[in-house]
Amino acid sequence: MYEMAQRRHYQKKKHHNKWVWFILVPALAVIVGTGSYFAIRLSHINRESSAQVKKTSHKVIKVGTNTIEDDQQNDNQNLDSSSSQSSSSSNSASSQSSQNNNQQRIPDLKTMTACGCLLAEPNWFKSSNVSYSANGQTGTVQDNAGNKVQVTWNSVDAVTITVIPANGSSQTRQIPPVELYNDYYNTPNKQNEVNGYVNRLN
Repeated sequence: MYEMAQRRHYQKKKHHNKWVWFILVPALAVIVGTGSYFAIRLSHINRESSAQVKKTSHKVIKVGTNTIEDDQQNDNQNLDSSSSQSSSSSNSASSQSSQNNNQQRIPDLKTMTACGCLLAEPNWFKSSNVSYSANGQTGTVQDNAGNKVQVTWNSVDAVTITVIPANGSSQTRQIPPVELYNDYYNTPNKQNEVNGYVNRLN
């Protein structure tokens, strides 16, 4: 009777242990699986985080490079602008200098007076005997009848031409020397003609 009770108790305990294993094994499997899942997920998150940090760092470096390039472009534009302004100023100064030189190409007052006389009385050198006199910056050409043309070389910017008839009122006009140069002295043929008239002036 005792042995039978022991056997029943043993079978009951064995049956109970069997159910415990049935419950324990799946629970352990779930725990192990969950732990593995979270470990894999954590590793994946770490990789994504590391990749994001590298990407952000690359963007920062790229932005910094672009900033340097933009600064260099701005500097180059400023240099180009300064160079353009300098070139424009140089061209302007060169043009002004060229104009001044152009105005000075009539070599002296006597030649300037001859050019002024050709403007005021273009036929005098062809039809009349004329004489020349000078007083300071004024040259005077006069014909036999007493008619005069006075040419005053005021400056590099102005020449005053005054026609003084023997009987009548005088007429005065002012022009830049470059106008006389362009009209009467800017080619070899014109220079030869004017220089011929200059040589005839006493």
